[in-house]
Amino acid sequence: MTEPVTVGQLLHRSHELESRLKAPRLTLESVARMSNHPDNLLPVGQSTRRIGPRIHKGDFVFSRSLMSLALLGCSLSIGAAEEPKWLKEARAREGKPGAMTSMKSEDGFFSAAVPAKVLGKIQQQNEGYTATIDIGSETPMTCEVLKGGFDLASTLRNVAAVTFRDLEPIQGKVDAKGIEAQDAGVIGASPFMTVDWIYRVNDGKAARLGALKQFAASKGGQGIYCAHVDLGYVQTFRRVASAFLESTAFENAVALPDYFEVSTASFGDRRVGIAIASLTKQQDGELELVNSTSLLYPVAADAVNSQDSYHVQWARADASLIEATHVVSANGELETKLSLTSTAEGGWSVAGQFKQKEINEKIDKDSIPVTWLAQAKARQALATQSDIVGKTLVDRVWVVASPTALIESTFTVTSTNDGKVVGRETAGPLSMDVVLDNATGLPTSAVMHLGPQTITLERVYRTGTL
Repeated sequence: MTEPVTVGQLLHRSHELESRLKAPRLTLESVARMSNHPDNLLPVGQSTRRIGPRIHKGDFVFSRSLMSLALLGCSLSIGAAEEPKWLKEARAREGKPGAMTSMKSEDGFFSAAVPAKVLGKIQQQNEGYTATIDIGSETPMTCEVLKGGFDLASTLRNVAAVTFRDLEPIQGKVDAKGIEAQDAGVIGASPFMTVDWIYRVNDGKAARLGALKQFAASKGGQGIYCAHVDLGYVQTFRRVASAFLESTAFENAVALPDYFEVSTASFGDRRVGIAIASLTKQQDGELELVNSTSLLYPVAADAVNSQDSYHVQWARADASLIEATHVVSANGELETKLSLTSTAEGGWSVAGQFKQKEINEKIDKDSIPVTWLAQAKARQALATQSDIVGKTLVDRVWVVASPTALIESTFTVTSTNDGKVVGRETAGPLSMDVVLDNATGLPTSAVMHLGPQTITLERVYRTGTL
């Protein structure tokens, strides 16, 4: 049995994470055909009690605007089939709710409580802390805290890749795997993402089934990651991971920004990521405006891609732009890191890395990029007027998809149903239908149709004022 992968090891081995495990398409139909005998469940003797999937702390990455979601596409279908009885029973297993158990790191950095038994002491290594929790299965679950946080989507993708690789010496070759479920949302004020995998291993004697459940979240400027390797216990794992997140308290926790909102991003009926908008007032009167996104989307039945992005604008009190930054990572690798600054001539300059290429170009000085806060204030003002159907607001914006030019952005009111302003927003060739929050001028929901795909944003949390 191998030793657990540690945070430190992952920090030094991030270049290894990009290799994909090639596998045939996995469907429930193929699973059901493999055997009608419960021996196809991973036996107790091959459990992963000592496998603790560890967190990869990559570069923080920053976001494009919400319109960037249209650049992503995905498809995944899990074939429906009648499962054998033993598989249904294994997947239906759950642990019994336990009494709340408190835990605290020895250095006092964090404390938490879960409705389950905590095994041993919290282990500290490098910048991470690991708690091992008994949820009633042969394999315990683990919850980890990483100082400084991490990128949610790339963490889920990369730690899954390491987990499947490190399972092979114990259970046999992973010859098929697939995502059964994904979710995203907010607990309290903390955004989270989850992924449930089913996989098949073959040790040369027989094929057996297993499952990996993942939960990644951000709270108080820190990262939280929980995982469990076993079939079943889905609701138990989610209940314990949610309690861990909700109860976690940090020493010197980072306060929420002056304005903070979280939206879920969905492809079809599957929630695949989150989008966050925040505003923080600086002591000098300037404003830090942040849009971030984390997306994890299947590109095949056995493979996923991740994108974490972060778009920061620094603005004056009147919401006019001072400068901006775009940073984007794909699959944990830095893809784009750009800055937009004003020039002495009155124009704007873009410099940095764009898809692995260095650029340094000037933008037409007659174009003035606006901040998302300025756009929100203009829409908020529009919502207070009468007879606004058909009215259009026009701006110029800087987006990462076309970084060396400012593109035209329009918002046209299409209806005002029940006091809600509904409009069509466009940025270059992309468009989406949005429902405005009249109090903020920001969308409460947005829908974009991209061929057969429907991309939906739905706000699930908001606090503070703009």
